[in-house]
Parts: sequence; C-alpha cells; structure tokens
Amino acid sequence: MTQLIESTLAAASMDEGKIKIDIGPCNIEDLISEVCERHREVAAGHVISCEWTDLPETMLADCGAIDQVLTNLLSNAVKYAPDAPDILVRAARNGDQVVISVSDGGVGIAPNELAQIGERFFRASTSTGIAGTGIGLSVARALVKHHGGAFKVDSKIGEGSTFTISLPISGPANTKRAA
Repeated sequence: MTQLIESTLAAASMDEGKIKIDIGPCNIEDLISEVCERHREVAAGHVISCEWTDLPETMLADCGAIDQVLTNLLSNAVKYAPDAPDILVRAARNGDQVVISVSDGGVGIAPNELAQIGERFFRASTSTGIAGTGIGLSVARALVKHHGGAFKVDSKIGEGSTFTISLPISGPANTKRAA
C-alpha cells in the first residue's frame, strides 16, 4: 500500500513537472543489499539472489529515488513470476556507469509491447488477472531518466523479463547536489 501511495505521489509530481531528486553520496552496494533483504522478508516463496562486482564505494545519486526504482523492479519481479521463484539482481560498474538488472522467470512481455513498458498506466497483455496500476514502471523510468541514466527491458513471453538500469557514477549533469 505504501509503495502504491509513493508511486501515485511521484506520478502527480511528474504531471506537474516537479520531480525532485536530491543528489548526494550513495553506497549502491548497501542500497541493493537493503532492498533485496526487504523483499526476501515479504516474498518468502521467492529466492532473491544478489550479485555485484566492481561497484564504486559511493556514487552520486538520490538514494531514496534509486531505492524506489529498485523496490518497484523487485516487486514486479515477484508479482509477475508467481510460479518462478528465482529472481536475480546483478550490479556492476561499466565504465562511468553502474548497471543494475533485475531478472525473473515469470510471464514475460510480448515483443510488440516492449516499447510501451514504462508508459503511464500501460500494462502488458500478460498482466491480465494480476493486480497493478501501470504507474510504478513509469515512475521508475522517470527517476532513472532524471538521474541521467537509461532504462531498458528485455523479455520473452513465458520465459521472464530482465529490467536494466544504467546510472552515471558521477551523478546527473547539471543537478544541484545535496549538502
């Protein structure tokens, strides 16, 4: 319920062009670990594995916003993979970026719908019968974009999905840094 309220408030802020991110030092390894641990506690039927290599000690980002992005991606992985318990979160440095992916073996998304993922209120045809609003991925994509990053999805129906975000280690260009 809290996540739905936060996503709705973030969507309203997006409508007003007022997404606010407070950039500061963020320990991405600790953040990923915390988000994974929270999901392990509430998704007992799933096995959430986390792997990371060569992550920077800190990066410049809004930790709360990236937490919201990762929480949304993991929540969706759990929700859309009810019969596929294994979820993998991977993170690594790639040049001047941190690349994080969340993979599941769930229902997947039709190829002709992939371009619409992240549009407000869009829900894939494979989501029929699964509760949701279509706001979460829209908010996640917008937050990643405001960080100067990239948001990508790869998926096959019946085989699952991998959502990947790339974030600049030095933070978004031309953004006021938090003190």
